[in-house]
Amino acid sequence: MLNPRYIDDREHESRRIPLERAGFLCKRLPSGDVQWPVAGSKLALLENKKLGQFLQNFASGVLTDQCQRLREGCDIPILMIEGHWRHQGGKLLDTQYTWEQTWNQLQSLQDLGLRIQLSTDPQHTVERILSLAEYYSHGVHDSVDRVSGGSPEIAVLCRIPGVGPKRAEAILEWAGDLRTVATSTTEALMEVPGIGYHRAVAIHNFWGRKP
Repeated sequence: MLNPRYIDDREHESRRIPLERAGFLCKRLPSGDVQWPVAGSKLALLENKKLGQFLQNFASGVLTDQCQRLREGCDIPILMIEGHWRHQGGKLLDTQYTWEQTWNQLQSLQDLGLRIQLSTDPQHTVERILSLAEYYSHGVHDSVDRVSGGSPEIAVLCRIPGVGPKRAEAILEWAGDLRTVATSTTEALMEVPGIGYHRAVAIHNFWGRKP
């Protein structure tokens, strides 16, 4: 079979073993945790994250890097977030993140071109992966790109209050990439032309970090 289905050999056995039993081959993948062929000679890659890991990696900029590599390495990039979305006092349990911050992060990843999937536990994750692999094996499913100003990175930055396309372009020109923006201090962000203290704080806080 051309481009067979693969599961990364570093995946936890709770997901790896059931997928191997379902016919996935185990090997080290350069990007993503699971890959499978898509009708029309295309490729799907799926990155699996536990909910807490997803939030931590987004705030640090690690997830942005991973998702950009995922997007560049396939035709259909998918992020699976595994966990229970329980909340208390406006924040997700065991995290410092509010619902608004979390959904902003999810929307930002969609703006980068990723398809978001949710699961509750490893068994559910395996079930969703098998369902997705079957779904995408029939016909071509084109992604809907949410792009502002012709760039998904600009689209992400435009979700920050007070940042429009021109300021987003200035920020990206200064930083070079989204990871640098996500990990920059408030003081550093104030070096961007047209970005004062309050807007720098808004940019910094957007990634779930405190000034």
